[in-house]
Amino acid sequence: MTKEDMFDEMKMQYALLEHIGDKLVGPPEGPFAIYDEEMDKILVFGARPEDVRHSSLTGNTSDALLEAARAFRATFEVDTEQQVTCRIGPHAATAESYPLAALKAITLELRSRNQNG
Repeated sequence: MTKEDMFDEMKMQYALLEHIGDKLVGPPEGPFAIYDEEMDKILVFGARPEDVRHSSLTGNTSDALLEAARAFRATFEVDTEQQVTCRIGPHAATAESYPLAALKAITLELRSRNQNG
């Protein structure tokens, strides 16, 4: 199967899912994703396995969150119960890990910025 054939298959699959009414994220030639409400899962479609990568709050995603927190000039504190608090401007968020605390604080900051224009 050639690369062009795989892209044609991806485009056909995309068109079918779009026709069914699924909300798609990504280009028709792939990779793209949908959220399946019945399974409560995100389904990712790619022509090749290397087109799709799982991500969570570990590894590269964790590093990216901490780098983003640094860009927001975040500060971190750890209490006696090993809970991490991340502060960005007037916002503070507490979680079990640095990346999760950063994610929460960044979200609070971005929501505040969006509300304040």
